[in-house]
This record gives sequence, C-alpha cells and structure tokens, in this order.
Amino acid sequence: PAGLKPDLIGKTVGMVRTQPAWKAQPEVREGLQLHLAAIAAARTCIYLENQYLAAPTIVAALARRLAEPDGPEVVTIGPSASPSAFDRMTMDSVRMAAITALTKADVHGRFSAYCARTPDGEPIIVHSKVTIIDDSFLRIGSANLNNRSAGLDTELDLALEAEPGDAGDPTRAIITAFRDKLVGHFLGRGLVETQAAVAATGRLGGAIEALDGAPRR
Repeated sequence: PAGLKPDLIGKTVGMVRTQPAWKAQPEVREGLQLHLAAIAAARTCIYLENQYLAAPTIVAALARRLAEPDGPEVVTIGPSASPSAFDRMTMDSVRMAAITALTKADVHGRFSAYCARTPDGEPIIVHSKVTIIDDSFLRIGSANLNNRSAGLDTELDLALEAEPGDAGDPTRAIITAFRDKLVGHFLGRGLVETQAAVAATGRLGGAIEALDGAPRR
C-alpha cells in the first residue's frame, strides 16, 4: 500500500516448508529442523508466541537450554485454553505438560510462560506462530509447535536472519523492535516504554513483570 513504509527492503527471506510424504512427493521437515537449530543457536533470549507449545522434541530442546548455567531465557505466550472442546480435550493437557516440564527444567530462573487477557479480563486466543531468537532471527508463519505441524500437516513459514557484523545492525534493530512491539501490544504499552523496561531489567521476562499492571494482562 502507498501509505506503508517498509521496515526492511532487499533482504533475503527463507521459505520454511513442512510437507508429509504423499505418493511421489518426498517428506519435507524444514520447519522442525530450523526450530531446533534456532533454539540451539540462541544466546540470550528465545521468544515463542504460539498457539500450541506441545512437541516433545521442541520441549526437550528448550529444557536443555534452560539447564545450562549461562543459557538464554525462554519466554512463551499462548492461550490459556483452546477455543474448541476437541482441542481442549486433545491439546490442552499436552500443552500443560510441556509448561510443567519446562518449569521443572528451569533451575536457573530463566523460563516464563504467559497467557494474555483483554483489559476486561477476557482470555485472548493466541493463534500466532512467531519465533524470535535474540536480536538476529525472526520466523512467522503457519506452523504450531506440535507434532502435527512438525511433520503431518503442510505448513509454510518465512524466516529472516540478520547478516553478521555491522551490516546486520539495521535488521537486528527491526527484529528487536518487532518483538518488543508484540509484547507491548499484549500489555497495552508502547514500543519506547517496553524497550526501556527491557533495558532496565536486563531481560524480556523481567520487562513483562515490570510493565504488567493491575489487573494483570
């Protein structure tokens, strides 16, 4: 649109595919492979905004990073409950088991799991699928963090990675701002206020706690 100012122009974006084997079509599991590689590469912060955090492989990878003395913090945002009775029956217990396992693995106090609510206290059904690693990697698309999206369903995500060194500074600034805009959106806060809280507390989870008022969002 003519009134839209792009944040980035001319960057390489990766297409991340998941496709089950079908007749002559081979299986493609780029989505799971990239999630595991991104989690392993994280230095300071893993931000996961996802409808379903449930895949045991993903949970195990996050747990390994939480067990490291100097590993990254992990911040997850998802719905408090699934919207349909079928999903609540099949998925919510698995999601809760994943959160419980990560809480148990969090021996260094770096794990935060949140569900969002409106100012009136109504639950928000988080349907997004966003992964942000540090200030250098952004992924958004259709893949949930569950077994179906890891190999059974057909999914497509887009991934952006900042270039090494000074050349990647503009991309890193945009990725960090995008993450902080998302967090600020849930809390009813602006970008500048959210960024200031991250800087003051030294971590994303600390900023969320500092900015979350009463009633808690």
